[in-house]
Amino acid sequence: MDILLNRVFTNRELVSLVNTGSMRYAEKASKRYGINAKNISEMLKAIYSYLGANHRNEYYYKNELLNKIVFGKHSPNTTSALRELPISKSIADFIIINGRAQVYEIKTELDTLQRLDGQLRDYYKAFKYVNVITDEKYVERIKEAVNKDIGIYTLTKRNQIHEIRKAKEHISELQSDVMFKILRKSEFEQLNLNKFGQLPKVGASQYYKANFELFNQLSKEEQQRELTLILKQRYLKRFKGKIDLIEKCPDELKELVYFSKLKDDQITHLNNFLIE
Repeated sequence: MDILLNRVFTNRELVSLVNTGSMRYAEKASKRYGINAKNISEMLKAIYSYLGANHRNEYYYKNELLNKIVFGKHSPNTTSALRELPISKSIADFIIINGRAQVYEIKTELDTLQRLDGQLRDYYKAFKYVNVITDEKYVERIKEAVNKDIGIYTLTKRNQIHEIRKAKEHISELQSDVMFKILRKSEFEQLNLNKFGQLPKVGASQYYKANFELFNQLSKEEQQRELTLILKQRYLKRFKGKIDLIEKCPDELKELVYFSKLKDDQITHLNNFLIE
């Protein structure tokens, strides 16, 4: 069950849907689990509903975060979402940036908690607000195991995001080198130009190090503030002009489409196809 269901809501299947109007693994899942649907839109809704009742995987959690917070509580025009961001030795599952950057580590009921402590420590090297979103069965174990500044949320059986405790600001573990590595070359160049009025005049082999040394003249809190602003703009620029199209996508596909590289006309085609 796991492998087949995990293959339905993937970028590969999304591209297939856009290009051919079909989704191989969605069709296989429908047959296996006795889902009868008159069209692909109904089929996707039914499979997503089945996931919610029987197999809430990482995609399901990410999609619920996007729908309920970015497109629900906030607005995608002023709020950015990131996924799978490398931070030190870990990869942050989901980050939502509005006024603050909130990191969400997802621990579904299908996961173990084995690596959780190390992951959260890594996130604190670059961000001030860190959360865990999990199934109700893990709440007490997580409350006992993690730093008291960590926010804890559950995705309830009714698929509502329930706050157990809110994340508190935690700045003592910020690390300049970890924050700098998240920035792209064009981003740290623009940041250093804005802050110092010039870029280092050194050879190519010393250029990265020299830019880091400039960045390192800022306080860690200012570094983190600039990182947050840059990441927010990075993704607002990426989705500029696409938000209205993404909002029209079925909720069960929003995370896939939001993070895809589909062009405007492809998203329009997808939306039209699914409402026919």
